[in-house]
Amino acid sequence: RCPAESVCEAPGRDVPGQAAGFYLQQDADEHWSVFRCSRDSTGACPATKDPRNGRCDLGRDDASLVCSQCVDNHFVFKGGCERCNPGTRALPAIIAITGYFGAMLAVYYFCNSAVTRTAAPLLSTSISFGLMLTTLQSVSILGQLSMGWESPWYEVMMVVRLFAFDLEFVQMDCLATKMPAISRYLYRALIPAVTVGLYLLLYLLSQVVAPLFKLAKWQLPGTLNSVGTIWQSMYITISLVALLPFQCYDHPNGKSSISKFSEVVCWEGDYGVFFGLGVAATAIYAVGFFALTAYANLIAPRASARTPRFTLFFRFLFFRFRTDRWYWGQVLFIRSFAMASVPIIGVGRGAMQVVMLTV
Repeated sequence: RCPAESVCEAPGRDVPGQAAGFYLQQDADEHWSVFRCSRDSTGACPATKDPRNGRCDLGRDDASLVCSQCVDNHFVFKGGCERCNPGTRALPAIIAITGYFGAMLAVYYFCNSAVTRTAAPLLSTSISFGLMLTTLQSVSILGQLSMGWESPWYEVMMVVRLFAFDLEFVQMDCLATKMPAISRYLYRALIPAVTVGLYLLLYLLSQVVAPLFKLAKWQLPGTLNSVGTIWQSMYITISLVALLPFQCYDHPNGKSSISKFSEVVCWEGDYGVFFGLGVAATAIYAVGFFALTAYANLIAPRASARTPRFTLFFRFLFFRFRTDRWYWGQVLFIRSFAMASVPIIGVGRGAMQVVMLTV
């Protein structure tokens, strides 16, 4: 019996041939099943006459479902697998961590500076930077849609994936051999929580270290305002990452896989863990942060009059809007979450997803 999307025309063939962009796997009953390679690994699944003699492109692990993983000492790069450089294994990760840490410090001092607190340039700069981040995150959503991007747009989508916490350039596979899909999801999903933890740690350290160097201590309202600024600015990305486990694409054999972790078959095996992590991340990050800001908007008129520190805690939420339209940020949160939800709706129907994203 010839499975769908396989090649069986040649006379005398005793096994189906593997078509380009597909992956053939034999089950315990020696029946062949066809899986569709994800858009990130389509080139890794070449056509082959006999899948028993190899199903994946050079550098890809033939045993990994849909050729999703690289062999040892290789990392995923531009849809292929490149060999790790022994001398610079940790360098990309060091650059990424240092850059993110520097951005955290810049956010705190820029957003809480007493000199610019009431200055118009701060408002203009913040709004411009926020619009730029929103645009880049919106483009990163296009990279998550069921679209076959060609060069040079494919390269553009690879770059903006950074704004979906897709840290491919960090070369995590060079630091840990064949990192499981759950671990690869967790290191992306934990970035917002780690940001909160680092800010609180910096706040505590400043209480001890700052007096030694005659520097101003960090203030708790400013620290939490910085956390809110980052979460608000990256809300599309945070929601997009939280929803990744629900983004499943279909295979010809009737099964489906997570688009970003195509070796994980939806509703089978370890997918239950992914599903639970996705629900938790969505509840804490997307829904939790939305609920917190909604409550802050609700009590803002009374709380800001009674407790001046309230406006310092939630300054990120109000400072961009007129005082009679302080709640407008909540509308933008709804829009951002709706945009992040598009990739999980109508998977495989790229045109429909683009229309939904533009509505």
